[in-house]
Amino acid sequence: MPIQSRFMPLATTSLARSPRKPETTARATLSDRALSVFTDLRYSAIVTADHLDHLGETAELLLKSGVHMGFVSDVHGRIVGMVSAEQLGGERPMQRAMAANVRHDELTLEDIMAPLSDWAVIDAGELAHARVGDIVETLHATGQRYLFVTEKLEDDEVALRGLFSARRIEEALEAAIDSDGHAHSFAELGSLLAR
Repeated sequence: MPIQSRFMPLATTSLARSPRKPETTARATLSDRALSVFTDLRYSAIVTADHLDHLGETAELLLKSGVHMGFVSDVHGRIVGMVSAEQLGGERPMQRAMAANVRHDELTLEDIMAPLSDWAVIDAGELAHARVGDIVETLHATGQRYLFVTEKLEDDEVALRGLFSARRIEEALEAAIDSDGHAHSFAELGSLLAR
């Protein structure tokens, strides 16, 4: 049914060749607002895998989706953890397989995921005045590569609002932050200080 109003359809065209994918990396400095490197899950699709999914199929899902992290759900569809591409391809799966005396391909996400209790989480209210440098220091203080943001709902429930990824921050700063939140080299430190 057409909308009877002052609105008009926009002109459309067709594509003669395949367009390039959009570049999503925004540049930032440590003093920029933290929201400039925030992934707001209200506007971003998320990748979710079942806790009983195998590691290989989840790694493929993340790769095809173009993301480095996915959420893990339980049998009721509730988020119970997260898994990153680094976890899937790192030493942890081999160590778990050896400890449990099972083959690597028998492991499931439940075996290697980071459960909710291990997440570093802040309330969305903390973001009002936060700067990128504050997020870097929080990642450093927690030893995490992801910082999750929640917001309180009216019924005393908590909703997952978004996240900060060390990888995204590193791309925006054009400098690597290692696990202690600091630049890897004097050149990177100089680059960060010059901004």
